[in-house]
This record gives sequence, C-alpha cells and structure tokens, in this order.
Amino acid sequence: MLLDNARLVDYWVVPYGVYGFDVWMEQIGQDIQWDVVVIEKFEARDNDNAKDNTVLQTIDCIQEWFQRLFYNVMQVINQMYRTNY
Repeated sequence: MLLDNARLVDYWVVPYGVYGFDVWMEQIGQDIQWDVVVIEKFEARDNDNAKDNTVLQTIDCIQEWFQRLFYNVMQVINQMYRTNY
C-alpha cells in the first residue's frame, strides 16, 4: 500500500513469489515515488514443516529491487505493528 502521511493513496495485490514481485515492479512499482519502503521481517522456523524458503527469497528480491533504486528500506517485526525501532 502507498501512504502519504498515513493517508491511503493506493494499494495493489501483488502476485505471490519472486516472479510475481518482479513482474509487478517492472509494470507498476518502479514508477512509484517512494520515500521509505517497509518490509515485514520474516523469520523461518527451523522444523520439518517449515522448509519452504519462498517467503525469504521473495523478501530478498524486494530488498534488492529497492536498494537498486536507492530507496530507504526498513524491515520491521510484526508484533501487532508496535514501534520496534
């Protein structure tokens, strides 16, 4: 979602995964004027039921895109979105 001083400007449903995010960035995302990009920090659990790295790969892709475009990228932990920095 795109906010301007906490006011919703626009929002998008981005397809799942690295490929989906790449396509969205090429078609829409790279033309948006950003100040700060906030990414929810994801920590994979280390057990047999959580071996899928898709989320971590997608987060890495998001960070690479925005760092390449020279934007300030912050990762925040989802703890009911309390201030944690």
